Order: sequence, then C-alpha cells, then structure tokens
Amino acid sequence: MFNTAVLERVLVASLVASLVGGTAFAQEVGKSPWGPKDEIGRLNLITPDSRAAILSRIEGSKSYDLAVEYFIGMPSWEAAGDPPYQMWMTHTPNGTLVSDPMKVGKEMNAHVSYTGSAVSMYAHMGTHIDALNHFGLNGKIWNGYAAADHLGDQGWTITGAEKLPAIVARGVMIDVAAAKGMQMLPDNYRITRKDLEEALKSQGVTLAEGDVALIRTGRMQNYEDKAAYMSNPPRPQHRRGKVPRRGRRRHGGGRR
Repeated sequence: MFNTAVLERVLVASLVASLVGGTAFAQEVGKSPWGPKDEIGRLNLITPDSRAAILSRIEGSKSYDLAVEYFIGMPSWEAAGDPPYQMWMTHTPNGTLVSDPMKVGKEMNAHVSYTGSAVSMYAHMGTHIDALNHFGLNGKIWNGYAAADHLGDQGWTITGAEKLPAIVARGVMIDVAAAKGMQMLPDNYRITRKDLEEALKSQGVTLAEGDVALIRTGRMQNYEDKAAYMSNPPRPQHRRGKVPRRGRRRHGGGRR
C-alpha cells in the first residue's frame, strides 16, 4: 500500500486534477455535482465498495512510503512570510535534573530520565493534502461557501481536511520525467495534458475513474537542497478539463 498523504512538488498530487477538478482563471468558484452541501468533491468517487475491492487485491508483501522527512532546513513555502520547520528540545535528562520542572526532586530525576521536544511549522509543507478551502475566489471557496459565513477564529468550519474520508484507491504514478527521457523535468516546466497522455501510453497504463494519480517530476533528487528544490519547480499547467481518463472503472489492479 502507499501513504495516502500526497507529495507536493516531488510527486505532484493530481488529487487536485483527478479527484478535485476545477477550472483555471474562472470568474467564480467551482460547484460540486454532488450538491450544495458537499464538502469532499471527487473523493465521492471512492465508495465503501470501491475500497473493499481494492483491499481485496492487496498482496501485502510490499509497501511504498511516500512521506518525506521533516528536518530543520527542509524545503518549505516561505515567500509569503510563513514559518519554516523548526524542532527543539523542551526537556532533556540533564536539564530536568537541574531545573526539576515537576518538583519531584533530584533523586527521582536522576532515576527517571525525561526527554521531550516540540515542533513549529507552516501546515503547507512536507507530506500533506490540501483541503478544498485552500484557495478561493471573490470571498468564496469551492462549492460557493463564503468566508463570511464559514471562516471563524479557529479556521474554516467546512471543507476542512478532517472532512476527507479514508483515501483507499488504486494509485497510479504518471512518470512524466521518464517518459521524456529525463532524470528530472526542467525548472518551471508546465506539465500539460499531452505530457500526461504520453507518459501513460509509454507506461501502458490507463486511468480509471476514482484512481489516485501521482505525477513524478524527478524533483525529489533536490529535496535535501532547499534552494534548488524550491526554485521554480515543475507543475501542472492548469487548464479547463481533467486528467486524461479512459473507461469508467473506479478500481482495479495497477502498477506503480
């Protein structure tokens, strides 16, 4: 199985395209075909039956972890002033022995050591999935929900990541870099529908409705070099329409 969280920029998640959909440069936000109260978009295509069908096909001897490492100095979006990833010790065995924060005495602190840590980070970094309220137009987000009605002091009350169901589906990696004979796509390369179609053809793979598509750019080679990784990365060229699809299946076996 693979981690259901999605790699941004490295394995660009086409959940945006194949599961969320949308239009580019639209004057109004997109509306859900599942009605005005829908909060999960094309994740509605993943059903209990489709999950059961996929789980029944898992062989189980291999797993693919798509999560990236979090470390101080890791790539992160900071251009708009958001904080980088930070991790620090809040308690150490010797520090606890000296400061005795729990007031249990030196003898107990010497006997029972205590190590603790804390992290601070912008949520839009590393392995994550964007909720449908991440972007909007004219004071509204996807499906017409208005910030004036649904954005409180602690965040959006609708379309949050907590509303997303378990994403259990066939995963299809579309290796655009390999299809072009490259180790990594050039900086600022715009991945087109034609690129996706050619990569799928070269892999002998057909997308089906309900698949989770991952677009490989090769950018992961630069992941430990923050400046190189974040400098004009390849990305999908957003246009009206969807990731190329053939057939109407929602599940089935696949190759990675």
